[in-house]
Amino acid sequence: MYLYKTTDQQLRDWRVRAAQQDSDYLEQKLNTVSAVDYRMALINQLVPQVMTVMTSNPDSPFSARIIDGPVTGDRPSSPNPILLMLMGILLGAIAGVGVVAAAVLLPSTVKSEQIVRFFKFGRPLAAGSHVWKRLLEGWR
Repeated sequence: MYLYKTTDQQLRDWRVRAAQQDSDYLEQKLNTVSAVDYRMALINQLVPQVMTVMTSNPDSPFSARIIDGPVTGDRPSSPNPILLMLMGILLGAIAGVGVVAAAVLLPSTVKSEQIVRFFKFGRPLAAGSHVWKRLLEGWR
């Protein structure tokens, strides 16, 4: 509520200040113009500015009116654990299919050691790489 009141007051002050500046300018021009048509046009422009200054009551809402207070739901809206789990499973399946497809589609001129290094993201061959070699050799 504090934020609403502060913002409302700042907007009111800004609008009153702008309307006061506009009306001061129009009054100055009104004093220098002698043609009736120009004076009427300036008066028509001056009336809304004066009305804005006069009707900016500090006790009434200026920018918005609160109709209902804030409402919170009974259940949390985020994070949704079921959705996160399904997305993880889906992304894991896509990544797994991509890795298998890359291994199958690699040209046969690539040696099994290079394939293993590729799947280990450039790291040197780890212990037990002979298992990978046998698996990859079986795919050719």
